[in-house]
Amino acid sequence: GFDFYLYDTQQARTLSALDRVLIRKSELIAGFIEIYKDGKIEFEPHEQGDKLAKQSSVYDIPLSGHYYQIFYENGKPLAISPSLSGFSLPVPLERANREGSVFGNLSGPKGAPLRVYTKKIKFPSPGGESEGYTFVVQIAEDLTEVHGFLESLRNQIVYATPLFLILSGLGAVLIARVSLAPLKSFSKEVGDISEKNLNKRIDEEHVNTELRELARSFNVTLNRLEVVFENQRRFISDASHELRTPVSVIKSYCEIPLRRQRSLAEYREALEVIQENILRMEDLIEKLLTLSRLEQKSYPIRKDKVGLHAVVDATASLLTKVADEKNVKIDVVSPPQEIYVQGDKTSLTEVFVNLIDNAVKFNKNGGTVSITVRSGEGYGIAEIADTGIGMPDESLSSIFQRFYQVDPSRSRTSDSGARKRGGVGLGLSIVKEIATAHGGKIEARSKEGIGSTFTVYIPLFNPIAA
Repeated sequence: GFDFYLYDTQQARTLSALDRVLIRKSELIAGFIEIYKDGKIEFEPHEQGDKLAKQSSVYDIPLSGHYYQIFYENGKPLAISPSLSGFSLPVPLERANREGSVFGNLSGPKGAPLRVYTKKIKFPSPGGESEGYTFVVQIAEDLTEVHGFLESLRNQIVYATPLFLILSGLGAVLIARVSLAPLKSFSKEVGDISEKNLNKRIDEEHVNTELRELARSFNVTLNRLEVVFENQRRFISDASHELRTPVSVIKSYCEIPLRRQRSLAEYREALEVIQENILRMEDLIEKLLTLSRLEQKSYPIRKDKVGLHAVVDATASLLTKVADEKNVKIDVVSPPQEIYVQGDKTSLTEVFVNLIDNAVKFNKNGGTVSITVRSGEGYGIAEIADTGIGMPDESLSSIFQRFYQVDPSRSRTSDSGARKRGGVGLGLSIVKEIATAHGGKIEARSKEGIGSTFTVYIPLFNPIAA
């Protein structure tokens, strides 16, 4: 585009300069016309003594490329330059009479290209007795040199453009290689990271400034991936461990009766142990499925108008017998008016069953579970506090992870293989996922030897959102 612009501009400027020369020369040639008082008209370029008259000599050389013609208004010739050597240039008299001056291109002697300027010039009468005299002056200049210059420019453009494009392409490739070298190195460093060395990080200080933010973001992503992979490995390990124990017990209680004939009581005992461990496996699998559905947003949660105090009170009543067995008192404190939250009654019941059951299970003999229901900051809040054994501070950040248990020895099997009251470390994970699915959250506080407090936040009921 630039080349086209350059050529077009240069062509226009060259012709414009030539046109200015033709205008000056027409004035020069017109100055050689002499009109006498008696009406005699002569064209005498060689009798003029001034400097301008000497310039007219170029018109005496045959086919010099410089030509002129002068005509009367009626088309009768007054003077024709000897340089034309008998060649007659066409004269646009009508157009000159109509427009005053005309520029044009035509073929001259031997087909040479010419630029022609035709101008109508009016001279006053010397005596003032008539309106004056009108002539048509025609000046022509050979365009061969101009065309040669433009052709040379065109050729330069034609040959220079591919060369320029080639050099530009090579320069672009060189610049791209130099610019992309750090990215290539960065890409190789990233490619060396796999699931086997997820702990490796990109050195942010030794990468280019342009890539530093990308390296920082990539390291953050790696941190998250490492946590996910570690959780996955731990999950597989813990799930395998949790399933291996009941499977081993079932296998053992199947093998022993088969070695020899047993009494009916022994068969019954073996079946009871097998049934208990099967129930434990069933419970584990059901909780794992629930967690999976919650994480994949496929767990059916209906957000209806639910009375928070009613759910907490009903759950506490369900667990009263369990609390009485351990000599633990459950105390529920609620406001005068019901607090309605937007949630799923069944799922919320599961949340409070887990939390209240844990508060009873890990409480002291004769201890208390205090449940307070209130509202604040757009949430319905249920706080479950116990006077139990508590947890160390370092455990608080991990208690909502799957299969995590502060003290696994507190809730495992007895020497006979029978299951004690206790879970597999999935209850709090499910509680957190359910709270999150409701748009809420759960917080935990604890002091070892004093007790723990779990606070559940569920968004208040909103009729518009419902």
